[in-house]
Amino acid sequence: MSIYYSASQNGFFDTGIHGARTKSVPDPKWKRPSRHVPDPDWSGDDESGVPLIEVFDEDAAHPMIDVANEDCRLPADAVEISDELHAALLAEQSQGKEIRAGANGLPEAAERVPDPQELRDMRLRERDALLAEADKLTQADRWESYSPERRAEIAAYKQALRDAPQQENFPAGPLPSLPA
Repeated sequence: MSIYYSASQNGFFDTGIHGARTKSVPDPKWKRPSRHVPDPDWSGDDESGVPLIEVFDEDAAHPMIDVANEDCRLPADAVEISDELHAALLAEQSQGKEIRAGANGLPEAAERVPDPQELRDMRLRERDALLAEADKLTQADRWESYSPERRAEIAAYKQALRDAPQQENFPAGPLPSLPA
């Protein structure tokens, strides 16, 4: 079994599942050789004059040739990789990296870069967590202990968090922070 990587599919393939590119078949052009042996039906007395007959050589091994495997489902761009490289890539993937094609078509592990929607969703979750923390500051038992200026700061902070997704640089740039 061999492991292959396809850059176009960004995936791994296994010859045990997807088939090898070639297979060995008996050479159709091969003709069994013959050999000369003493005629077993000869009944003469002179051992030196035994006629020889031609028979097929049953001990000759039929040669095999490699041909394209019509059942192979490996992508055309798939390149064979070592078991060690495959295991190392899977280990890095389990640590949060993504596997992608390198410049030479071989797979490599790289830091995962979230797409814009993922980045926006992550920032929204971060913003929502900050809002939840800020909501604790406005609970009645705490809110009454703040000065009017501090209440205004907290209210402005919460509003800035709510407005953050509408800002031009969102999700890049820092989220608002609560004044100390």
